[in-house]
Amino acid sequence: MELLTDIVTVFGQNRTRAELYGLWLEGCEVRIATTRAEAADVIDGSTAVAIVDRGFGGDGPKLLKPLRKRTPHCRAVVTRDRSEGFPGVDPEYHLVTPVFEEDLQAIVERLLGQVNYRLALVEYYRATGELVSKEFVADRAEGDGVRDDPDSDEAAELRRRVARLRRLLTEYRKRLDGEDVAAVMESVTFQSAPESTDSAEESASKHHPGSCSNCGRDWSVSESDPKRAGFRQLGARVWRCIDCGHVQMRADPSHQRVSPYER
Repeated sequence: MELLTDIVTVFGQNRTRAELYGLWLEGCEVRIATTRAEAADVIDGSTAVAIVDRGFGGDGPKLLKPLRKRTPHCRAVVTRDRSEGFPGVDPEYHLVTPVFEEDLQAIVERLLGQVNYRLALVEYYRATGELVSKEFVADRAEGDGVRDDPDSDEAAELRRRVARLRRLLTEYRKRLDGEDVAAVMESVTFQSAPESTDSAEESASKHHPGSCSNCGRDWSVSESDPKRAGFRQLGARVWRCIDCGHVQMRADPSHQRVSPYER
């Protein structure tokens, strides 16, 4: 399966153990840091999953703060002795030593799935927005009698990117469960999400799905009180469930897939 990123960084005190983790994760691009200087070099915004030894550099939690600030999509796994805590930062997973190969592989695979779904989803929204903008400008130019749009090649490239991202989203979604999707949506910030309005037409599209495909929340809208709908509309045919945060785009027959961009 094609991944947008498979970079796993191991921050550990013991290089032999860190290299062993790298062998277990041979299908990924594994980076290893055993000193603060090496850590500074690899915190470059590209890490998808970080495996952090509780005792790294004397204080593992302090490492996660700059890592997450530089790489918002990064997921963290901490390894520690049973008696040790991990105050200050809440990682996605704790692994009590000794760490076993199958456990580490399963956790990293799950977290990579979340990261790639998040990256593809954000990029899909961005590319679709850019494409809509370009086509609007092109349509106006054509209406004014202007031909030979200089951005036509760029628009064609955007259409190819949107098609590829939708294919990836479909593939990634099949490998995620409800908890994975909820974790992804909690980490995504949608800009310019409209607040509730007094207009039923503005707050709820008549083409919205009947329920959330993730949690099953009823999305029926009462004409007398449209504000009580189970969703918030983020844009044209884009809805977010107010219960689980799951985002659905364009109502298709199953209401379970991000539908293809259509003019």
